[in-house]
Amino acid sequence: MATADAGGAQRWREALRLAEAARVEADPSKPVKLFTFTDRLETAPDSNIGQMKPDGQKTDILRSGMELLGRYSTGMGGLDGILLLTDGRQLGDHRTPDLALACRSREVPIYALPVGGIVPRRDLSIRAARRQHVTFAGQKFKLAVFVRNEGLGAVGIELSVTDAS
Repeated sequence: MATADAGGAQRWREALRLAEAARVEADPSKPVKLFTFTDRLETAPDSNIGQMKPDGQKTDILRSGMELLGRYSTGMGGLDGILLLTDGRQLGDHRTPDLALACRSREVPIYALPVGGIVPRRDLSIRAARRQHVTFAGQKFKLAVFVRNEGLGAVGIELSVTDAS
């Protein structure tokens, strides 16, 4: 959320602006409660949300959404809907129960509003073609590897194999 691609502003700042606008425009008879999420759901303060920072290590939208449903099914009152302001990055476990299905079963609509744009991925991975090699000390051997370059362009790669012990 710290990426600055939401109309020239950081995604986080744009999400805070939209959250505050939603709070102002909401029906006064239905209070708006703000939550933030990283790998867990967190209750946002009722004031000074502009002081909040995007400081989570990872994002788990699905788990946080299930926590929200759990809170409202155990005594926080009714939940009329969820306005989800997100950049769409799900870095948590994908085996979480289906949030959309759980919301539908409780008749709680989800309104997802994406913030920001696509960020080009830059990644390099190297994987051995075979999992195990047997050689003798000092013996030369060929090591076949798979190299995957995503978004880095033409780069030179130097690979060194060392004894882990």
